[in-house]
Amino acid sequence: MVVKIQRPYPPVVSYTENEGMNLTLESTLQQLPLYRFQVELSQLGQEVKRTLEANPLLPGAILTDKDKFVGMISRRRFLEHLSRPYGLELFLKRPINTLHRLAENQLQVLTFPGNTLIVDAARRSLQRSPEYLYEPIVVQLSETEYRLLDIHRLLVAQSHIHELTTQLLRENTQSQLIQTEKMASLGQMVAGVAHEIRNPVNCILGNLQFLSNYSQDLLSKS
Repeated sequence: MVVKIQRPYPPVVSYTENEGMNLTLESTLQQLPLYRFQVELSQLGQEVKRTLEANPLLPGAILTDKDKFVGMISRRRFLEHLSRPYGLELFLKRPINTLHRLAENQLQVLTFPGNTLIVDAARRSLQRSPEYLYEPIVVQLSETEYRLLDIHRLLVAQSHIHELTTQLLRENTQSQLIQTEKMASLGQMVAGVAHEIRNPVNCILGNLQFLSNYSQDLLSKS
């Protein structure tokens, strides 16, 4: 389901909501809540700023050149550049391409296909340098379709899957212990039967002794 975010300005923003999703060990990125905010390099920086202000949960913007993906700038990076001396004058009234060219060499955009396992994406995301650890991730759903994934959402999903894995391991361990105990009991029983089969004379003598004692008890009572 795609939920439209408040959109008082030209850029199109949408949010793929997957509330109540059931994650498994095989769950992929495309099952997580994803954001779509696509900006042409020719658009003014002030349009990006207004859209980010109108949608406080939006993690950043996907940058395109004639609808072709060229990169991403996060909310944090965008606001950092605006907060620098003369940042507002430099970037708000100019195309976002001005900021993109300046920040391009400073960014490490991590992009994954939509069918990437959540556990794999989380592991690779955490391998980034501390400076880029909380940057959003770009998820490619098709050749021309890209979405943004907030890193917090990814880590929450990974934590859920980790708990699920721990629970499954605990259940499997308990099941194996029960199975081991059953096999041990069965082994003892089989060993006992085999012992009796190997010693039929002892088995018969033991039963005769029991019958003799039982008969004597009956005679003594009569």
